[in-house]
Amino acid sequence: MTWALSSLLSASVFILFFFSSFKAQAAFTFEHPLEVRELGIGNMLSWSTNFEDNNQFFMVEKSFNGVDFGSIGLVQGNGNSTNINDYRFLDLSANTGDMFYRLKQMDMDGSTTFSEIICIKRNKENNMSITEIQTTQVTNELNFIMYTHEDALLEYKILNTVKEVISTGEVATLKAGNNKLKLNISEIPNGTYSVELYSDNESEIINFVKSENKPTRATMK
Repeated sequence: MTWALSSLLSASVFILFFFSSFKAQAAFTFEHPLEVRELGIGNMLSWSTNFEDNNQFFMVEKSFNGVDFGSIGLVQGNGNSTNINDYRFLDLSANTGDMFYRLKQMDMDGSTTFSEIICIKRNKENNMSITEIQTTQVTNELNFIMYTHEDALLEYKILNTVKEVISTGEVATLKAGNNKLKLNISEIPNGTYSVELYSDNESEIINFVKSENKPTRATMK
C-alpha cells in the first residue's frame, strides 16, 4: 500500500512537472522582431515568426508616453506553425512626434505575452506603401495592394537568398490611392526570395516562398 501511494505521488509529480514544462514553452518565437517604419500615410509595423504554438492573435498596442498603452488593431495568428510567417499592420492614425508600439500576443487559452517596446518619431512623408499582401507562399504570381499619394511608375527586382538579382522589370504605373497589383513569378525556380519594389527614391520589400504547393492565407492584415 505504501509503495502504491508512493508511486501515485511520483506519477502526480511527474504529470504536474510535464504540464508545467509544457506551459512554460514560448507561444511563439520571432524570426524578425517588431519593427516600425514611417510612411507618408502612417506607420508600418512588421514582424515575423518561425514558430507558433496555439497562437490566436496579436493585439497591436500604442502609447504616446511609453507607459500607457491602448489597442489600435488586431492581427490573426497562424495557430500552430513551424513556418516563417510575416506580419504587417499599418497605423493610419499616426501623428507627428514620438510614438511607442508593442505586441500583445494571445494564446487560444487566453494567456498573453508582450513584445519589446519600440519607438518612432515621425518627421518625413513617403509617397507609397504596401497595405496588403494576399499570401507569401506563391505558385505563379504575387498579389498585393500598393497605396500611393501620387501617380508613379513601380519597378521591381527579385533577389535570391544570397542577394543575387534574378529578375527585373516594371510592375505597373500606379494611380493615386490603392492599386491592386500582381507580379508574375511563374518562371523562377522554387525557393525563397525577396522582391524589391521601387519608385524614385522609395522602396518596399516583400519576402516570399515560390513553390508548387497550394498557397497559404496571408499573414498581414
